[in-house]
Amino acid sequence: MNENEKTRPCPSCDGVMRRSEREETLAYQGHTLTHMQLGWYCDACDEGILEDADNEVHDTALHELIARARSASIPPLAVGVKRGVVGLSQH
Repeated sequence: MNENEKTRPCPSCDGVMRRSEREETLAYQGHTLTHMQLGWYCDACDEGILEDADNEVHDTALHELIARARSASIPPLAVGVKRGVVGLSQH
């Protein structure tokens, strides 16, 4: 990877992948959630790769969508914020 240009070769087509944000829509049991997803995206074939914190964003959005579909009384994001305020962690 070239740190200055933030590029790397695409494993699918040997095109050029760049760090960028794209709109992603998740679907679960007839519900959808659209969010901005940071990741590596290929200019040529549109392949995308998520790494580390990118996956955390995706997982958070997915948990939020599942909670909405199941009509959860407290959304996962609110639980996380409240845990942080009182200094609690799941780790």
